[in-house]
Amino acid sequence: MRCKVYSYLPAQTRQLREQIFVQEQGFQQEFDEIDEHCQHLLAFADPSERAGMDAPDLPQNANTGERVESRGELQEPQAIATARFFASTPSGEPLAADQAEGAATYTVGRVAVDQAWRGQHIGTLVLATAEAAISQRGGQTVVLHAQEQAQDFYHKQGYQAFGERDFDEDCPHVWMRKELKSSSPHIQHMWPLGSRSGSAASQAEPNAENARKSEE
Repeated sequence: MRCKVYSYLPAQTRQLREQIFVQEQGFQQEFDEIDEHCQHLLAFADPSERAGMDAPDLPQNANTGERVESRGELQEPQAIATARFFASTPSGEPLAADQAEGAATYTVGRVAVDQAWRGQHIGTLVLATAEAAISQRGGQTVVLHAQEQAQDFYHKQGYQAFGERDFDEDCPHVWMRKELKSSSPHIQHMWPLGSRSGSAASQAEPNAENARKSEE
């Protein structure tokens, strides 16, 4: 798995979020002005990892009957997870651009994993990558607005709940916080995904968006 951080909203990020938050979970106010100013993280499956997935329905060679996949499709990276982060106040409000540099607190949100790739700790890896990027920018604290059903997942990643329960489009949420360790080793942006079988996953991951933050 490879991860890349963008300073704009990539089309693949938009597609993942529409698929997961709008179509699967029914959120209507998915995109906001923060998307124009935050950092967007995308995780891609490497070709060797894609080869372990169930084969899709591909065209057949008329002579041999074998399935055919074009070179372009083989080489095109597949986006499988996403997240965003931005400099913020301790309560999660985004900072203006002239205040963002050197900010101590960052907010992580819009964490989502494609349905076909869940159960392989990808959400954990995406979150760790976002935390590493924040630490490299001087961030010391991460806050997020977690869906209540994902609270246990974030607790296992070192986050603690604070504040009162609230709602984002009728979905119960809770604010959570984590202090980053300045001595943490640099996190590589590539990990093997391991087995595609469900038996390889020992930890349940959130079904989709775990940290929706919506400023209204």
